[in-house]
Amino acid sequence: MPNRREFLAALFTGMACCRLGQEAWAQPMTGLMSPATDGKLTLKLADFPVLASEGGSIGLMYGTDFPVLISRLAEEFVALRGECPHSSGTVIPLNGSFFCTNHGSVFDAEGIAFSGPAVGTQLPQYTLTHHEASGLLEVSVPNMAHAITVVALSGADRLALTFQSIAGAKHEVRFRAQLTGAESVAPFAITPTGSLSVTELTGDGSSKTVYVSRSGQGGFFMVNAKVTQL
Repeated sequence: MPNRREFLAALFTGMACCRLGQEAWAQPMTGLMSPATDGKLTLKLADFPVLASEGGSIGLMYGTDFPVLISRLAEEFVALRGECPHSSGTVIPLNGSFFCTNHGSVFDAEGIAFSGPAVGTQLPQYTLTHHEASGLLEVSVPNMAHAITVVALSGADRLALTFQSIAGAKHEVRFRAQLTGAESVAPFAITPTGSLSVTELTGDGSSKTVYVSRSGQGGFFMVNAKVTQL
């Protein structure tokens, strides 16, 4: 069993633009991003050596939802939802296959059941893109991205970011000065005047508001979540 570890996944709430042109942060403002449908789970292949060989597989958890399962076929990768079609049991990687922890059904690397009560069914498949040049895998997870509402607090050098949290997921705020630029962790407060020293918030499925610095002339805030390997 591999060691459990966490890494950042730009998956849940998308990105909020917090720039006001030449008058950045001069006046209170509200910016609402268009609601998104698919979240993006991005991972580096180099972090998961088991996926370098055909038959390798991993399971990734975010919050309390079913895991995202990824397997390596001969020439491609497959991403699956780890929910058994037979009884909604949790499915996990096991010896190159996938195993339902409820009633013991076994699925092959493509998610097709070949043993147990789920025979004749298949695990739901996610859209997966392999960026070979950068060594990244990007999985589209339906209905896991949400809008971020951004409000500049009047008389304060802070922004309020409101987003829909994911139950059990550990959320982190990141900042980019430019859309394609490098990103950094943005410490936040949980009250309008609290200390900007919090770097992680555990979601419970409800709407959450955190408070961040206005960061000079603006840029882009992103709410990510930490994903745990099974």
